[in-house]
Amino acid sequence: MSWSSVAALVTALSLLACASESARDANEQPKAGVATASATAVTSSHDAAASASAAAASAAASASVSAAPDPLTAPAILDDATFLASPGLRGRGSASEDEEAAAAWLAGELEDAGIPPYEGRRIEPFKFGKKTERQSRNVLGVIEPHGADRKEVVVLGAHYDHLGEHNKKLYPGAEDNASGTAVVLAVARALRARRGELGRRVVIAFFGAEEPGCTAAGRW
Repeated sequence: MSWSSVAALVTALSLLACASESARDANEQPKAGVATASATAVTSSHDAAASASAAAASAAASASVSAAPDPLTAPAILDDATFLASPGLRGRGSASEDEEAAAAWLAGELEDAGIPPYEGRRIEPFKFGKKTERQSRNVLGVIEPHGADRKEVVVLGAHYDHLGEHNKKLYPGAEDNASGTAVVLAVARALRARRGELGRRVVIAFFGAEEPGCTAAGRW
C-alpha cells in the first residue's frame, strides 16, 4: 500500500470517527433535555402539591371559623327549649329536684359558653315560704365588656321553673318558660361572642321559684 493510500485511509477513518462522535452527541442531547424537563416537571409537581395543601389547610381553617354555630338560629333555640320542656325534667316544678337539675344544666351551659359567674356566684340558693320553708336557686353569669364603664349593668333574665306535676298530670312548661329561658341563653351566647361591642356589663340571670309569686327576682 502506498503512503498516499495510507494517508487517504487515515483521513477516511478520522472522518468516520468524527461523524460517529457527532452522532453520539446528537443522540445524547435530547436525553439531557428530557432529564431536565423531567426534573422541572417533578419540581413543579411538588410545588403545585404544596400550594394545593396550603390552600386546602387555609380553606379548612376558614371553614372551621365560618362553621361556628349561630346561637340565635331557630333550631338552636328550639333544641334548648325542647330539652327544658322534656319529660326528663318533669316540668321543673318550683323548689323541686327537677328545678335543681334544670339549674345545674343552665350553669353548665354558661360555663361552656365562657360566661363567668356573677361576683363569684353561679348558683345562688335562697329560701322562701311562710308556712313551709322551701329552697330554690338562681343561676347567674356576667359578660364583661372590653374597656367600657363597668359600673352600669344591664340584666338579661328569665325564670326557668314551672308547675311540675300535679294530680299525676305533667305540665312541661314549654311556653312558660322554657322558650324564654332558651332565648335568654341564646342571646347570652351571642353577646359573649361579641362582648367587644358592649358598652356595659350584662348580667345573665335565670330565676327559680317564679311560679309561687316571682320570689326569685325579689330575692336577687
